[in-house]
Amino acid sequence: MVISDDKQRIMPTNMDLKTGQHLSYKEAILITNSSNPRLRGEVDDKYQYSCENKDNRVHGWISSKSNPQIGFWVITPSDEFRSGGPVKQDLTSHASSTSLAIFFSVHYAGEDFGVRLRGGEWWNKVFGPVFMYLNSDSDSTSIWKDAKRQASQETKNWPYDFPLSRDFPHSNQRGTVTGRLFVNDSVITPAISAYVGLAQPGDAGSWQTNSKGYQFWSRSDERGHFSIKSVREGIYNLYAWVPGVIGDYKHHADIIVRPGSQVGMGNITYTPPRNGPTLWEIGIPDRTAAEFYVPDPAPHLVNRLYVNHTEKYRQYGLWDRYTDLYPDQDLIYTVGVSDYRRDWFFAHVNRRVNTSYVPTTWQIVFNMSKVIRRGRYTLRIALASSNMAEIQVRINKFKGARPHFSTGLIGKDNAIARHGIHGLHSLYNVTILGAQLVEGTNTIYLRQSRPSSPFIGVMYDYIRFEALPQNSSAPNISNACASINTIGSRTDPVPTLMEFLVHLDSGIIKLTLVKPSGTIARPAAIIAMDEIKDVDSNNGGGLQGVARPIRGFSGDAAGLLDPYYNGRFKEQATNCTLSELQRDEKASTIVVANSEGREGKVPTNAVEHSSKVVNAFFEDHAVESPGTDVKPMCLTDVFLEKNLVSLAMEFFMESLMFLEERCLMASYAICRLHCTSFNFIAQTEDRIEVSFTSTWNVSHGENVAPLNIDKRYIILRGVSSFYSYAIFEHLEGWPAVNIGEARIVFKLDENIDAYCQRQEKEMPTTNDREKGRTLDFKEAVVLENPSNPTLQGEMDVKYQYSCNTKDNRIHGWISSESKVGFWVIRPSDEFQGGGPLKRDLTSHASSTSLAMFLSNHYVGVRVRVRNGEMLKETKKWPYDFPTSIDYFHADQRDVITCLGNHFWTQTDETGSFTITSVRAGKYNLYAWVPTVLGDFKHEFNILIKPGNKVELGDIVYRPPRNVPTLREIGIADRTATEFYILDPKPALVKKLFINHNDKYRQYGLWERYAHLYPDQDLTYIVGKNDYHKHWFFSHVNRKGKRGYKPTTWKIIFDALNVTRGANYTLRLALDYAQCANIQIWINDDPNDNIPHFETGRIGKDNAIARHGIHGLYWLYSINVDGYKLAHGTNTIYLKQSLQFGTFNGVLYDYICLEAPPT
Repeated sequence: MVISDDKQRIMPTNMDLKTGQHLSYKEAILITNSSNPRLRGEVDDKYQYSCENKDNRVHGWISSKSNPQIGFWVITPSDEFRSGGPVKQDLTSHASSTSLAIFFSVHYAGEDFGVRLRGGEWWNKVFGPVFMYLNSDSDSTSIWKDAKRQASQETKNWPYDFPLSRDFPHSNQRGTVTGRLFVNDSVITPAISAYVGLAQPGDAGSWQTNSKGYQFWSRSDERGHFSIKSVREGIYNLYAWVPGVIGDYKHHADIIVRPGSQVGMGNITYTPPRNGPTLWEIGIPDRTAAEFYVPDPAPHLVNRLYVNHTEKYRQYGLWDRYTDLYPDQDLIYTVGVSDYRRDWFFAHVNRRVNTSYVPTTWQIVFNMSKVIRRGRYTLRIALASSNMAEIQVRINKFKGARPHFSTGLIGKDNAIARHGIHGLHSLYNVTILGAQLVEGTNTIYLRQSRPSSPFIGVMYDYIRFEALPQNSSAPNISNACASINTIGSRTDPVPTLMEFLVHLDSGIIKLTLVKPSGTIARPAAIIAMDEIKDVDSNNGGGLQGVARPIRGFSGDAAGLLDPYYNGRFKEQATNCTLSELQRDEKASTIVVANSEGREGKVPTNAVEHSSKVVNAFFEDHAVESPGTDVKPMCLTDVFLEKNLVSLAMEFFMESLMFLEERCLMASYAICRLHCTSFNFIAQTEDRIEVSFTSTWNVSHGENVAPLNIDKRYIILRGVSSFYSYAIFEHLEGWPAVNIGEARIVFKLDENIDAYCQRQEKEMPTTNDREKGRTLDFKEAVVLENPSNPTLQGEMDVKYQYSCNTKDNRIHGWISSESKVGFWVIRPSDEFQGGGPLKRDLTSHASSTSLAMFLSNHYVGVRVRVRNGEMLKETKKWPYDFPTSIDYFHADQRDVITCLGNHFWTQTDETGSFTITSVRAGKYNLYAWVPTVLGDFKHEFNILIKPGNKVELGDIVYRPPRNVPTLREIGIADRTATEFYILDPKPALVKKLFINHNDKYRQYGLWERYAHLYPDQDLTYIVGKNDYHKHWFFSHVNRKGKRGYKPTTWKIIFDALNVTRGANYTLRLALDYAQCANIQIWINDDPNDNIPHFETGRIGKDNAIARHGIHGLYWLYSINVDGYKLAHGTNTIYLKQSLQFGTFNGVLYDYICLEAPPT
């Protein structure tokens, strides 16, 4: 058998293998009685002859008995149809005289690597052609040389011009992509010998598990130039990785290759992840563990082919050599003393103890002469392989300490057992606080915590510990002032306010902002007038005269940024009115104020900009305008962080921790979007747009979210409102960041909530809530002695006022004295993630109104979402006045129409729909139909270009169904509203939701289950019970004296004419899950049998606690063998088995049992 120049050998026969001794798995055999004496005592295993795709051009066999000798060769001239990229390993030839042409396999990658096709999904891929070549000669050396020559010739001939399938494009039907790649890691250098490839669009590094599409790879030269030839027509992403450089590169734009095209990428730069200089490192970032110590095999388990071979890791049983080297204590590596080539074992595996395997803990010991206690250091752990492992990281304390970081259960590539020196590559970036380190000796503990198998473990690729960013230190006030000062024109050590204020005056509204941070500086006042004088155009469109002083504000109340500035406000700020000219730009949210004076009805149409509304600014020496009856009314009294309006982003830090057998917890911090530069984007007679930006760079480290921020405000002439929007940008190569929440927060005076245009509720004050009694979580408060006696004994929690995205067009407040309205209007949902039923906060107590762009409420931390005058404003969308290049106007958007059933619409009664104002881009079309089970996704991507119209024609959704339904519970509408919702405890009532459609918003309903079922769980009899009255809306734990216990529900039904051996289908649709595990038994006692099916731990929606009737949607289709069913009465048991929290559970949407297919 011949695989390469240095992998050639005479192989054992089938009989040799049959008479040999099987080792840890069936493919590994110790040859004990071979017909060839030289093979006796050797190990043979097909995985020992694996090869990377890039090296697998030719392999095969040479006959040992024929004369002349004959060669049989498998030649693969191209890797375009192979999966997993150039270094994916796979089988070649092996014993039993076998040669393989592998197109794709799960070897060295895991079971998720295979091609998985959904029902109705279109897929087409050409595998091959592969060339089978036969030759002959008198000696084997000549035969091998001829086979290599033929392989080289076949590679040059690719793509072949003779296959006649229309699915195989010839050379003139393909394209070429060229460019030059640089690496920017402190200095910019050409990317030498980089792997550069085209693969299906996805995330950086996704090419490793890509199996459905084609891949085309090349290597860059010593100057970084690359050329990828013979590329099939299609849409691709450009990926790359550079030996010696950590991380993965992905080009930000899709690459469209057409027949005959030459796509020139020009110069592109990869900025690998780095926060600060390297303090120490272990290994080489080359995606393998080959540089580490690979021991010799046990003497009785040798394959002589790999003695003194560059691939000595292909020997069998090396995992057990760790125990031989470290029988009692685990590996300790001392930075600056140890050498990773001798002292770092190539695989972090378990230790063998008798017949079992136990976890191992490695230590990295290092010294630090200086530690910045308030700084953030970075530990980067790159893995070359992982198999059913969990790496826990602890800092300077091991016994009794929770892990500082855990990977969780990762990997199924099984490269350790299969003698591979790598599998799938992964990278983890761990933040280490300076407070966890000491000056002197430090220890990082790396524990592989999963026991029981010799093959569980990881191979490290590279570990690096980084200092703080250069020129960074712990932040302090003086540094902050100094950095702000560079924006202004003065050179004082502490700048004055005149350097930071900018006034925007529309003639009706005057908005004062802090520059460069971009927060609203001072409280606004609504002034209602019986008569408004003519606008004085010579005064910049302002009023004739100004209002008199407004109550509730003093010099202290107007303090900015820091109490140091209190009382220092002067009028020498930058003034910009709509009559001042010259300057020439995605609007998300409009804020509107309206009024009809102190007496009278508040307008129901809050978006009609009344001429009787004036939004003016408080002035230190204001006087009443002559001849007018001025009725000053305060709109805002309360500051948020000393600012009236704050655009706040909550992002999840990289520090994650596990609570044993509990849900993954994430620590996060609120990052106020204080910007660092200010600019006028547009300033005309009709419009002003200003921009506040901040730009991230590596020197910021992890104290600042790695995002570029552009925060903008727009005011228009004659409108009592302002617009605000934000653009978030995360560049390729920047550190990972999980954005949990992004929003604009308005903190107002104590007013009345006019929620979603239909729910009006007099709200408790901030003081009322502070005096109240806190319930299960801090947001839930029972009001005690409130200022309004009618609220006595009520409970209040902000989640009771959440709203579906589709219904969240307007919400806000009406003052209880002056009848002034303050409204947040969102004319479009295009920037909102999660679809039309995603729920989120609106207005709530403490006089807060929110413009939510994205949040993980009702979905969990995994969700990634993009950023965020009712009737009148909605009709005007998309606005034509924002001038950002990232915001598309109407003529740059498209319309999609079709007949049939993150731009959403609803179909009409004929099934027709039109999705308007769609941004240019590539999309999938999704749909779901109320009362119909499942989700629809169109088989093709939809490409939207500016101004065009995409007609999809008739499309058909075939929901999951085998045959007619035998039994069903509920309605397939993605909510649990149809089920039984009990009234709350009398002591926890919210009067707003008494006799209300949303009665599920009452507090504490999860505990009402125990009141209904104190001893025995819910039993539902099909055909007798009514799910409206007998199916509790949430499957939760039962509260007892010693905490919460799991609950098991029963569905009892009769079945006639059961077909033995046939497959019935149980469909289980959930519209919410919170750290739950639903186990199912069919006619078996749950106490004595393993479940027929279980979901595993699912969900982090937390909708039960947040008074939602749905969260994320889940659908399970479960095969039930006819032998599990009985003729007559049957019972399905549904057990929610996790019991460690109050809110563990699920909400069912719909359950049905289907007969076997006919």
